[in-house]
Amino acid sequence: MGRRGKAKASSSKSDDKKESFEKLMSEGIRLEERGERFQTSGQTSGKARRYYEQAGDMYEKAHNKDPENGDCLYNWGRTLYILAHLDDPKQTEEEKVHLLTRSIEKFKAAIAIDENNADALYNMAQALTTKADIIFNLEANDGPVDTLNEAIEAFEKVIRLQQKELQLTGQVASSSSSAHPDNSNEDEEKVTPSTLIDTLTSMSQALTSRAMMAEDPAINEECYIRAIELLEQALSLNVQSREADIQLQWANVLSHHAHSIVPSEENIHQIQRLREIALQKLNFVIETDNDNVEALCDRGDLATDYIDMLLSDPDDHKDKILELFDTAIMSFRTATELEDTNSVIWQNIGVLCLRKAQLRFLPASVDKHALITSSVDASKRSLDIDPDNLDIYLYYAVALKYLSDANNVEVDEILRKYVQRGGNQSEFLKWKQENEDIIEEADPFNDLRNKLREVGIKV
Repeated sequence: MGRRGKAKASSSKSDDKKESFEKLMSEGIRLEERGERFQTSGQTSGKARRYYEQAGDMYEKAHNKDPENGDCLYNWGRTLYILAHLDDPKQTEEEKVHLLTRSIEKFKAAIAIDENNADALYNMAQALTTKADIIFNLEANDGPVDTLNEAIEAFEKVIRLQQKELQLTGQVASSSSSAHPDNSNEDEEKVTPSTLIDTLTSMSQALTSRAMMAEDPAINEECYIRAIELLEQALSLNVQSREADIQLQWANVLSHHAHSIVPSEENIHQIQRLREIALQKLNFVIETDNDNVEALCDRGDLATDYIDMLLSDPDDHKDKILELFDTAIMSFRTATELEDTNSVIWQNIGVLCLRKAQLRFLPASVDKHALITSSVDASKRSLDIDPDNLDIYLYYAVALKYLSDANNVEVDEILRKYVQRGGNQSEFLKWKQENEDIIEEADPFNDLRNKLREVGIKV
């Protein structure tokens, strides 16, 4: 989510409403702080959501007492923004967009009162970026590009305001020391080099999203170049405690850039170079912070994308492909040690182990049976966590079939559950098209197809 600041205490200018306004604001802040405690404690989001919703109600009432109070509008907008980001499986993407739209409205109202309100501008830009990403993924025609352009424009203004304040306080010049502190004990509202880094990296992310949506290759390339320039600027501030954050975002930009290029003989080396540099940066982040689940998963995803490209011509890249499989599997396994209830991470391990086991050039020294056993175990764990993910049933069934014919009863049960959960011909054919490399052997796949027919799916 990036930096979002703290709720701001304020007071009304109207004496007859001042006491009531301040009580409402104080109660809103108290409720918001309670919501944050539940949110950061690792508990379910239900209680956190209720506190944030109640905080929003308090800010709305306070706003009615003093409609021109920018701090109240800012707090209200922040609360809506946080609600859109809570980890709540029941919340739909459309509901998130609605919350973000309301959040943006509040930030814009605060900015209308003070056009140089950097906190409101920054949080509005963050909300606009998230909204654009969701709309793009929903394939909605509600102008995600225009929304992102508005976010980028807001980020640019925040950067100018922060640079000006840092120059006035002399902090930019003094930030050249590689051991520059993060100033975490300073006044929360004071701009520091670390604050500027937040904005630079967030704008870099917005530009990366903009590049992904660009139909014009020239705009795509320009956005990636600008995104990297911002990260170079962030790195030049020499805040040692933030270097890993910058390198993580840098790897993200490079990875997306590589993914956006259609592989060909002319550009294959460019794609490889981008991915190699991204892997180096992720290695740095993980060496700096070996508990960074995001970096571990990013490295696993990046290595997987790299594998997909090289498998189109595997004969020239056998050793590299094997190395990347090891990197991806190790990255996701390490991530499960830190976050063992993430179904997607377990699914990734299951799929990668199964794919590696099917390599025609798998060295004799590698235990194929152990790989498939690992795939079965990881798929089962993933399914236990998320029984509604239809793809996992099929990966699980395929792995069991490769492991032994003795698993027929268990395979039958898995496929029955697949159908009960909504699996059908369309879902299966889509999965088959995306997973040709793990169903190349005719006998296990044909047997699986026959079993699907037995449970009511015509394939």
